[in-house]
This record gives sequence, C-alpha cells and structure tokens, in this order.
Amino acid sequence: MDLQAKRCMECGTVYFGDEVNAMFATVTVGLDRRVYPKTTCNPCRLTKRTQVKSQNRFVAKARDTIRRHTVRLSQWVSSTGDLADRFGWEVKRVAHDMEHAWKNGCPDCGNLFSTMVHGLGDLSVDIIDPANPPFWGINTRIMCITCNRKKARTPPRLWGANVSGWARWNRERGKRDAQPRLVQSAFEF
Repeated sequence: MDLQAKRCMECGTVYFGDEVNAMFATVTVGLDRRVYPKTTCNPCRLTKRTQVKSQNRFVAKARDTIRRHTVRLSQWVSSTGDLADRFGWEVKRVAHDMEHAWKNGCPDCGNLFSTMVHGLGDLSVDIIDPANPPFWGINTRIMCITCNRKKARTPPRLWGANVSGWARWNRERGKRDAQPRLVQSAFEF
C-alpha cells in the first residue's frame, strides 16, 4: 500500500493519506488549470492570518468594512481606493473611529460594544442618508449592528425622533425602577 505523505514547510508536521487533501488548500495554476496543493498546512495559514488580525483588530475590521461598503456603494465608487480618495474612508481613520466607538459605546442605544454578544462584530458603519455621498464622518457614523438594522433606510429626522423617544422612555423607566412600590396586602382594606 502506497501511503501519500506531505510535510508542511512552515511547522514541519507530516500528514498522511486523506489528511494531505484535508489539511492543504489547493491553488489552480496556468492555462491548463492544474491544481497543486499549497506548501503550508491550513492550520499554519489560519494561525498566521489570526495573528495579523490580533495585532490591531481595529485595522483588520476597518479594512473589511471598507471592502464590504465598496460593494454596497457601487453607485458612488468603483474601488476601495476610490472610496478612500473621494470620500475619506482611509483605513487609519476608520480604525481610529472604530476604536473610539468601542471604548464609548453605540451613540444611539448607549450600550458598550464590549458587552455585546458579538463584540467587534457588532460594530457597524451607518450611512446616515443613503441618497447623499458617503463622506466619512459627515454622512457616516459608527453604531451597533442592532441599531443600524433597526434604522435601515429610515430618514435621519424620523430616526432622530425614534432615538429621542427611546432615551426618554429609558429615563422614565429609571425613575420608575428607583421608586419603591406600594405593595397592598390582600388582608389590608
């Protein structure tokens, strides 16, 4: 029985048989579309990507956000560079604003991102008025994904009234919760 074996060039681990196909991604090369396994195993490749992200999580989040918004904002831009040049969506600037929001919470609901279930995944960029150009910091802001989904395409004036109403409701709830309730016993007349 001929058992196929392959060694990872990064960590030196040797994989055998079906492990080779499972542990090495493939790359398609050339006009004849030949498929070759990569020389670094999947766990090493994943670890390397994770380490880069963990060095500055906000830069990685900013890059990913800019990339996704470039697709969504195709009416305004054709590339991520175009979004940065024309509308100020520079990675450093977006990352800085995300880090600030992370420390201070969602401007609408007031909840801290660090207490939210998805953590950094709950940070989202809202285009305040989608009908206008997406200038960074002018027609954009960072908010939690829950508030951003609730807002959707609500006009800024109506969304502002919604946020104001919720803030008033929370203040009143706080007052109600702070007041002791009078409990009437069934035996009192």
